[in-house]
Amino acid sequence: MKKKAQFAVNYSKKASRLRQDGVILIDYYKMPAWESLIPEVMAEHNAYLHFPLLVGDGHGDAFNHETGKTADWAQMEAMQKQTNTPYINLHLGASLSAYPDIAYDSITQTDMERVLENTIRDTEAVVRRFGADKVIVENIPGGRRDNHLHLCALPAFINGVVEATGCGLLLDISHARMAAHQMDWDAKRYINSLPVHRLRELHITGIQTIGDTHLAWIRKVIDAGLYAPHDDEELEAMRGEWIDHVPLIESDWPYMEWAAEMMQNGRWASPWVISLEYGGVGQLFEMITDTAVLTAQIPRLYGIFKGESGE
Repeated sequence: MKKKAQFAVNYSKKASRLRQDGVILIDYYKMPAWESLIPEVMAEHNAYLHFPLLVGDGHGDAFNHETGKTADWAQMEAMQKQTNTPYINLHLGASLSAYPDIAYDSITQTDMERVLENTIRDTEAVVRRFGADKVIVENIPGGRRDNHLHLCALPAFINGVVEATGCGLLLDISHARMAAHQMDWDAKRYINSLPVHRLRELHITGIQTIGDTHLAWIRKVIDAGLYAPHDDEELEAMRGEWIDHVPLIESDWPYMEWAAEMMQNGRWASPWVISLEYGGVGQLFEMITDTAVLTAQIPRLYGIFKGESGE
């Protein structure tokens, strides 16, 4: 009998209160790899870490985007063991600054081969340390706003890394939908062209189009000193773009049901965990996380992916 995937949500104070009050049911918290936070979260419930690691810039190892340095593996391994986190996750995110001679939207074969070679080399360093069965790579949207080369989102690129290194896939459905939107692909066809047979972890969020409400919200967090300053022209340039890590809206739910069907019928491999990436820790996330969203959407998602009530 196929083992059911676990269901997780980003750790937040609001999610914690709801779980302890019995309002929501989850199997795990997904949390940032912060040493100081581990005792607090693990004392309450099961949790696993999501590492801030990138591959693709050609460092010959994973790069920690929070510290701006190559990964401190002694620290990472200690946290991994402390939380029993099953995988080391890597983002397939060759940054624009690492390739100043490549246009952000280039998808030429020459450019892709060069970046792919560097990404494979970076990933292989991690695979040598942990083993291919303990490493997963996450798809990104790519593009100027994402600050990563667009070619990193190409299915041929993602498949190339997985095939060459033997690692697994961390599929972020929202990232995939955003990448497909940028390339004018059908989202489901795009996702099914990824190495879903190596799926090990699944991330889900809502996607919304930036409009007046979102711009007002961004201005509010800028005024609170919780987001990088942007002038009105920069903010207006965001209008009409897609944003993720937001509540699901009506157009998102069919993708959740489709993803559950793909796993149930064996079209995709069954991941160990399905994580809702909504909410988080720190002033910014505490300000924007809505208890009502968690209360309404977690039980519905739990039911879709686990076939049982999450209430």
